[in-house]
Amino acid sequence: MKKLNKAEQEVKQQLEAIIKKYENASEDDMKAQALVKSAKMKLANLLGETDTPIPTPQPSSSSGSDAISEALNSIQEALNLLEGGGSINEAEVKRIFNESSVDLSQLSPEILELINNNRKITLQSFESKEVELEKKPPEIFWTAMADLQAHNNVYLYGGAGTGKTYISKELAKALNCTLITINCNQYTSPLEILGGQTIEGYQEGKLITAWGNLSSSDEGVNGGMRAGTTGCLLLLDELPKIDPNTAGLLNDALAKIKDTGEDSEIQNSRGNVFQKKRFFCIATGNSKLNEESADYVANFKQDLSLQDRFSGSTYKVFVDLEVEYNMISSYLFIFNFLNKIRDLIESEEGIRRQLGQKAFVSIRIMQSLRDNWIYWYENHKKYQVKSLKEGIVSFLDLFTVTQKEYIIQQIDLPNFYAEIDRKANQPLGTNTEQDEKQAQIYVKAYVDKRKERSLGK
Repeated sequence: MKKLNKAEQEVKQQLEAIIKKYENASEDDMKAQALVKSAKMKLANLLGETDTPIPTPQPSSSSGSDAISEALNSIQEALNLLEGGGSINEAEVKRIFNESSVDLSQLSPEILELINNNRKITLQSFESKEVELEKKPPEIFWTAMADLQAHNNVYLYGGAGTGKTYISKELAKALNCTLITINCNQYTSPLEILGGQTIEGYQEGKLITAWGNLSSSDEGVNGGMRAGTTGCLLLLDELPKIDPNTAGLLNDALAKIKDTGEDSEIQNSRGNVFQKKRFFCIATGNSKLNEESADYVANFKQDLSLQDRFSGSTYKVFVDLEVEYNMISSYLFIFNFLNKIRDLIESEEGIRRQLGQKAFVSIRIMQSLRDNWIYWYENHKKYQVKSLKEGIVSFLDLFTVTQKEYIIQQIDLPNFYAEIDRKANQPLGTNTEQDEKQAQIYVKAYVDKRKERSLGK
C-alpha cells in the first residue's frame, strides 16, 4: 500500500464512508450497488492495490449515430480529465450533450456511475429531468406528463382552487422547460400572442417566443426561455375567457403540435417564420371549451376547432386531499381547520349563503398558511412578524361581514386560536394523535368519493 498525502487521505476517508453507508443496501437497489462498486474500484486505485483502470464505456449498439459517439467520447474525455485532477468547461460539455440529442438511457452503466459520482459536472436528460416536487403530485400530473411527452396539447378544467396552475408549474419543472403564461381574458390581444409594435418598440408574442424557444437576446423578446432550460411550456391560463376571435390565432400553432421542420412553421405579426423547437402547450379553465358556464359568466363558448386541439387530452381536475395531506403532513392542525371551512363552503347551507362565490380553500392557501406558521414559529422571538392568526383573519375577510360571522360561529374560531397557542409551545411539526385521526377521516372521505367518480357514480 502506497503512502498517501493529506489530500489523498481525505479522499480515502470519503470513499470508505460511501462503502460503509451503502454496502449493505438491498440487492434490488442498483444505484447503491453501482455506487459501492465504483467507490471500491477508486479506493483500490488510490491505494495502489490494482492497476486496473476505470473502464471506458463504449456507445451502445442501439445509438448508431456519429453524433452520439462524438458526444460520448467528449464526455468520457472530460470525465477522464476530472479523474486526473484537471478541469473542464462544463457549459461546453452540456452544449455537446444537448446538440447531439443524447438521452441518458443511451449511456452505459459505467459512464452513468462516473457522472453520478462526480459532483464537478452535472448532465441531464434532454427530454426531462428529475426534480423535487411537493411531496406526492396529483394523479393527473402523470397523465398530463405522458400526454405532453407524446406531443399532445393538454386541457385541464375544474373549479377554482383545484390546483390547475400549480400542476402546470410542476410539469414545467419536470420537463425542464421555461413556463410562459398567457393570462386569457376578453382583452387578450393579438399583440400578446403573435407580437406587434408598441410605443417602446417591437414586442414579440408569447406564442412565438415559446414556439421558437426564443430568449431575451432575441429582438423584442421580454423574458423568453431561461438559460439552463431546454424548451418552453406555454400555459394558456383561463382559456375559456379569451375572445373566440382572438382564440383563433392559436389554432394554427396548436394544430401543428406534432409537426417538425418546415411543416411546423408559423408566422409572427411581421410575417417572420419560426419553426417549432422544444414546445409544449397546456391550457386551463373552469369549464369545458364547448359550453357556456352559469357559474363563470366571464367564459365564452369556444369554437369546436379550438376544442379539437385538445381532443383526447381534456381532463377535469378535482381537489386532491391526498396531495394536500402530503404537502402539509407535519402541520395537520392547519389541514384539518381548512378542510372544516371547505366542508362548510360546499355544504347545502354554504351554497345557499353563496360562500363559494367569495372565497374557497385551495392548495395555495394551504401552502401560504403553512409557511406563515413556520416563519412565525422560527422568528417571532427575534422580531415582530405576521402570525398564523393574522393569516386566518386575512382569509376570512374575503367573505362578506354576514358570511364571515356565520363561518366563525360554525368553525369555533376561538377553539382553533387556542390550538395555535398550544402548538406554539410544542416542537415545530408536531402532530397529535387527534390531528392524525381527523386528517385521515378527511382523506378517507375524499378517496371514497374519487372511487365513486371512477365508477361513474
